Amino acid sequence: MKTRIPGLFCTAILAAGILIVAASTALAHSMPSEEATIILPKPPYGQLDLVPHKSTLSDARAGFGSAFKGSDFTGDGMRFVSYKYGNDLTFFARTGAQDRRPADELTITGYDVMSSSLHTPSRFSVSDPYQQVVDKYGEASYTLEKEDGLTSYIYSFNGRPTQLIFDVNASGVIRAIRYRTEA
Repeated sequence: MKTRIPGLFCTAILAAGILIVAASTALAHSMPSEEATIILPKPPYGQLDLVPHKSTLSDARAGFGSAFKGSDFTGDGMRFVSYKYGNDLTFFARTGAQDRRPADELTITGYDVMSSSLHTPSRFSVSDPYQQVVDKYGEASYTLEKEDGLTSYIYSFNGRPTQLIFDVNASGVIRAIRYRTEA
């Protein structure tokens, strides 16, 4: 009986260690979902905050104008709308195929920012060192090496199928900020 107790004790310690490592990996960062808000400074009048799932494509149009390339596609039971402003900025909306509201009324469900004129609430923007993000929020939930030489640092938010993604070049500089959701 004495030989079984140390074996069980070692097994319990090993299991506890695995659980601690798994929990720390799952909670590797502390980034709140509010960090997905994208901000356009508009001096002297303040700023335009575009909040995913709250702001609409009309709000994007109010901030960036009507000189965009729009796309409205319906397929596989879904409707996908995008407003693309040059090569620097794209806003996305996704809804059910039966939703026939005007595109401007749809809420923003994603974006791609490649312009340094916008920033997050913590003032992260394209052309900033990615290390600033790590210093504030810790390591990303996942990383993905892309064929174009960029690394995507993906921050997932607990309790929702959403991600804030920083595409970073080999020099550690943010080249794009993207928001994606499955909701």
